[in-house]
Amino acid sequence: MNKKDISLDKEPAWLDPNNDRKISYTEEELELFVEGFIAGMDDIEEWKKMVSEVGEKKAREILKEGFRRMDPNNPIEVKDIFA
Repeated sequence: MNKKDISLDKEPAWLDPNNDRKISYTEEELELFVEGFIAGMDDIEEWKKMVSEVGEKKAREILKEGFRRMDPNNPIEVKDIFA
C-alpha cells in the first residue's frame, strides 16, 4: 500500500449505513451477551439473588429476552418473560 491508497476524507466502513446489521441476534450471540453481562456486573450478589429467586436457567433467559427487546432487527414480538 502506498500513500495514494490512504484516503483521510473517507469515513470508516463501520459508519456507512449500508454496512448496518440487517438480521436479528442469534442464540449464540445472545449467550455471549449474557455471559459478558454477568461477568461485567459490579454487584455479583444481584445475580446470585436473581438465580436464587428464579433459578439460573430462567435468570439467563430473562437476560436474553432483555437483549432481544433491544435488538432493532428482531421481527418477532418478544414474549412476556414475567408471565
